[in-house]
Amino acid sequence: MKVTKEGIDPYFMKIYKMRDQLQEFGEVMSNRKMTTVVLNALREEWGNFTSSIYDKKEATTLSEIWSLCRTEETRLKAKEDVGSKAQAFANMAKKKGKFGKFGPRRTNNKDMSKIQCFGCQEYGHY
Repeated sequence: MKVTKEGIDPYFMKIYKMRDQLQEFGEVMSNRKMTTVVLNALREEWGNFTSSIYDKKEATTLSEIWSLCRTEETRLKAKEDVGSKAQAFANMAKKKGKFGKFGPRRTNNKDMSKIQCFGCQEYGHY
């Protein structure tokens, strides 16, 4: 069983249900074993999070893991939102760089040899 895009809460509800069913049959799983089951089901982008939980020396309860996973899920969603906004800004910057602030630049095909400069009074430029 893997965590889906639905989120962490439905996954933990299934885990609690399975744990309760196992206890009805007399099989009690330790906190460490439950932690391992939960962390192994997390998606790849949770890698740093799972490593930090595995590195903990003390056993973590299932409710503590759930709370930590909710926090991490919120952080990952915020990171995705920032990433998509950054991509939108990058796309806007590309368009703006290509066309300038007011759209594509127009090229003048005027004969500049008849234009006199206001500053130096020479012909051929402004």
